[in-house]
Amino acid sequence: MKQICRAQSLVEADVISSMLAAHGIRTFLPDEKMACSYPIIMMSTGIRLWVTEDDYPFARELLKEYEEQQS
Repeated sequence: MKQICRAQSLVEADVISSMLAAHGIRTFLPDEKMACSYPIIMMSTGIRLWVTEDDYPFARELLKEYEEQQS
């Protein structure tokens, strides 16, 4: 597994995860339970999103497109 990004909120992490899932990329959010229990703390540290190393290059491309659309 390889970290693809850090989201600022669980909502943002879910949006990114859903976008990647729509392209067949499974994500893992190791901080998901902490974010539910301690959302204020997680806002300062971010919520990590991981993908497999095989999916990483394509996921980076999709994430770059997503970030360009958000700005």
